[in-house]
Amino acid sequence: MAQYSTVNLARNDLISYIVFSCWDNTAGPTPKRLWAGSPIPDHSEIKLLTRLVLKTEVPHRDHKSAHIDCNVYNLADLGVCAVSYLFTGVAKSRIGSRIFCLILVCRAEHRARYMQWSSIIDPVVKQGIAEYKVKLHQVSDRSVYWYT
Repeated sequence: MAQYSTVNLARNDLISYIVFSCWDNTAGPTPKRLWAGSPIPDHSEIKLLTRLVLKTEVPHRDHKSAHIDCNVYNLADLGVCAVSYLFTGVAKSRIGSRIFCLILVCRAEHRARYMQWSSIIDPVVKQGIAEYKVKLHQVSDRSVYWYT
């Protein structure tokens, strides 16, 4: 059973779904929200993708870094291309500093087209993450995950 909320993604031919997740020191990589069109991806695919990105990137990340790291993954087994945005957020609440990840997923056959659009998509995503980090720092409870 999925432990994250799902929101409808506006129909488009470029991005299949978006996953927002975080690194939890107890549970490891944890998906928190999914934006998906139709069909909704399988829960095991979401977990695999989240685990792959966060377990690959977290050990190499400076936990105090203010940078937003962007990486591209070609996942032939799943037939997708995933673009991840890894960042650290600091909340006033008890959760303190935490590593978050936003993953944009497109079908493998749309990879070249996504890369053409990436010069427009990338700054918009990074601006949204910067705004999220500001909101995250202002809240004092666990609602931090629902600012997405």
